Amino acid sequence: MAGQNDLRIQAAGPETVDAALELVFGDWVDPVARRNQIESIKARAEKRIPEGLFVAIDFNETESTVAGAVLVEGRPGKAAYVHPPRGRLDLSTETFVQLLDVASGWLESKGFRMAQALLPVGAAADEAVLVAAEFRRLADLAYLESRRESFPIRRPDEGRFELVPVTPADLERLRRIVEKTFEETLDCPALSGVQSIEEVFEGYWASSAGETRFWRIVCRGGEEVGVLLVADHPDEALAELVYMGLIPSARGQGGGREIARQAQWLAVEAGRDRLVVGVDEANGPALEAYTGVGFEAWEKRVVYTKFFH
Repeated sequence: MAGQNDLRIQAAGPETVDAALELVFGDWVDPVARRNQIESIKARAEKRIPEGLFVAIDFNETESTVAGAVLVEGRPGKAAYVHPPRGRLDLSTETFVQLLDVASGWLESKGFRMAQALLPVGAAADEAVLVAAEFRRLADLAYLESRRESFPIRRPDEGRFELVPVTPADLERLRRIVEKTFEETLDCPALSGVQSIEEVFEGYWASSAGETRFWRIVCRGGEEVGVLLVADHPDEALAELVYMGLIPSARGQGGGREIARQAQWLAVEAGRDRLVVGVDEANGPALEAYTGVGFEAWEKRVVYTKFFH
C-alpha cells in the first residue's frame, strides 16, 4: 500500500468524480438515497463535475487511485456547506486537513464569506479534523418539528400583532426590518455582521424558492416590529419556518409564541402536516416560544464554521 508521501491533492476530474463522490457519501446507509444524492449533485454541475470536489490521489508505479475526497457546495449568500472529508482507513488527519485547506482556499478565492459543516452529536473524529483545519464550533443546533395534531384548528387570533402579507414590492422594506431584528440577537450571535443583509436575504429567498406567499411583516399598533418567513417544500411534504424575529423593543413579552402559532397556521394554509425549524440551543427564548406551541426536537447538529476575510 502506498505511503502518505505518494498523495497529491487536486480538483476532481472526469476520471475521479465518481470514486470521489462515493467516498464522500460512503457512510450513507441507504444505497438508493446515496445514489440519488450523487446523481443530483452531478446533475447540477457543469459537465457533471462539481467545482468544489477535491481529491487526494494515491500515485504508485502501476496506477493512481482516489484515496480521499472532500466536497464543498456553494450556497446563496456567499456561504458554503462542507461535507467532511472521507477516505481510506489509513489516511492521516493531516491529509484530511490538507483536503479541507485546499477546499477552503478555493472558496475564499471565489469570494465566499464562510464555510459550515453540520455534524451529528458525538462525531469526534470529524470534529478533530475540522478544528485542525481552523474551523470553530459555532453553535449547537436543534431541529424542531410541529405536526398537524399541534396545529391550530382555525386561524389564530393575531392578538397584539397584525401580520401583513409580503409582496415583491415590499422586499426592500422587509430587509430593513430584518436588519433591525438582528440587533442583540441570541440566535448564533457569532454570525452577526459576517454577511451583509443582501447576502442574508439571498439565503432566505433561496430557501423559499423566490416565493413570498408565506412571508409576513409583523406589526403592532401600526409599528413594524418583526418578520415571519415560512417556506413551502412540496417535494418534501413539509413547511419550514425559515426565520422569525422581533426588534429588541418587542421582545420578552410572549410575542414569539404568538407568532410561532401563526407560522403553524401558514403550514395549514400550505396544506402541510409538518412544520420544521432549526434553532440555536443557546437561544432560550426562541426554544420556549417553539416548544410552548407544540414543537418537539427530532434531531441535533453541531455547527462548525470557518470565516474568510
